[in-house]
Amino acid sequence: EAWINPYDGQHSGHIFFDGDDTPEHDQLIRYLHGKIDVHNYFIPSWGVESPTPIPARMWTHIAVVFNRNRISIYQNGFLTATKDGDVRCHQSTSRVAIGSGVHHGRPYHAQFYGKMTNVKVWRRALSVDEILRSMRNQTMNTEGLLGHWTFSNGYRSTEPNRSLKPVAYGLVSLEPIKTE
Repeated sequence: EAWINPYDGQHSGHIFFDGDDTPEHDQLIRYLHGKIDVHNYFIPSWGVESPTPIPARMWTHIAVVFNRNRISIYQNGFLTATKDGDVRCHQSTSRVAIGSGVHHGRPYHAQFYGKMTNVKVWRRALSVDEILRSMRNQTMNTEGLLGHWTFSNGYRSTEPNRSLKPVAYGLVSLEPIKTE
């Protein structure tokens, strides 16, 4: 889950990437032509796209929930898309990138063009009530919280299609997030 503020609806970019260049493992949450898309590059039929546009230059809370055999996308606490089927939740234990991606072990060029804050990765599926509580910054059970990045001034990516730079290409960890 995260708060995002895209600069416009034309640029597409990665919000969150989890994977290790293995078809079953690469998962991507991206801003694609003004909408949220959950995708796997190697298995195109696996993903789901929200039909609800994300407004440019406005903060929007997004949450993507993987629960057994269902992917759900929430925007500002409202369910906007679901897909049932073969959901392979990778538990965010491989390479992780926020605002970018990883390809062949290196940061990938498709960065998010906007701001992000309060990015959280959970080991468990959140309920609708938990999504709302987290969105409102209310007290909640943090069991299963793997990572929380506040980016207090809002992570910013302002240089699309330039040479690789840590700021322009997001926060990338080529090491697994500790799950214990």
